[in-house]
Amino acid sequence: MTKQQILAALAARGIDHLIGAGVTVSELARAGVAASELIDAGVTASQMIRAGVTAAQLTRAGFTASELVDSGFTASQLADSGFTASQLVESGVTVSDLIRAGVTVSQLVRGYSTADVPTVEKPYSRMLAAIESRAIIHDQSDYGPGHYDCGPETDSCGTPMCTASHLVAMAGEAGAKLLDACDGNLPLAAGLIHAMSRPDAPCQDFGSIPQEWALAYIRERASEE
Repeated sequence: MTKQQILAALAARGIDHLIGAGVTVSELARAGVAASELIDAGVTASQMIRAGVTAAQLTRAGFTASELVDSGFTASQLADSGFTASQLVESGVTVSDLIRAGVTVSQLVRGYSTADVPTVEKPYSRMLAAIESRAIIHDQSDYGPGHYDCGPETDSCGTPMCTASHLVAMAGEAGAKLLDACDGNLPLAAGLIHAMSRPDAPCQDFGSIPQEWALAYIRERASEE
């Protein structure tokens, strides 16, 4: 099939029909059909994934990391396609997922190794106790860099902050330095602290999730410690 025939068939019947008829992605490529042209023909990322189009091809076509995460690509595939750690974390890929995919700490944060990332012993037990005693104020809707006036010894904080902010604050000066090394990317810094402190547990979504979800997560992690 020529490129024109392929594009006409795509417009009329969709990529699933073409693939079902035996047309391979390699044949599409040899015919000169670009991923961007597939997008223009109305083909979705999920359909292209089923057809064998790679994350790198979709990236070059203009798909964002968030769109590829939503389409089911793994952290490893996305890292291989050229997205930076910060882009992936901002798109919802957790630091734990990246580490499991083989991404090293030095790749995530320049100049850092696993040994350089601060760990917090029983972080969620400490956080829950401080929340319940009102030594700190937890508010998941107030996510962002925070003020970090929480001391690692006292866990006292007069500023409402989210889980990620409290994790960084609990790591004290080392947490602040890590955040600077992450160029202020709070989910990345907090995700690294979580990954080193609780490698056995999934990481919380550090975005603007309901407060009750964040507290339920903290209580569950605390119960395990």
